[in-house]
Amino acid sequence: ACNQVGENGADLLFPGVIMILNPAGKILHQYTGSKEKMIIAGLKGSDLAKIRADRMRYFIKYRRPKLYGAISQVKLSA
Repeated sequence: ACNQVGENGADLLFPGVIMILNPAGKILHQYTGSKEKMIIAGLKGSDLAKIRADRMRYFIKYRRPKLYGAISQVKLSA
């Protein structure tokens, strides 16, 4: 995802944070600062498959959206 970083001309300073995680949650690359940056990393599909195969480390299939669905709905006012 992308977002603004640095001074925006209205006396607001936006810090930059970039982070790439592997499927197990380990930080592969990160940057924090006030300069524009881009980080590119290669991820292995086999690593994701390994995480998905281990029932104790991959919980997405056990999510229960009915429990939190109402708080995730966006309501736009007219």
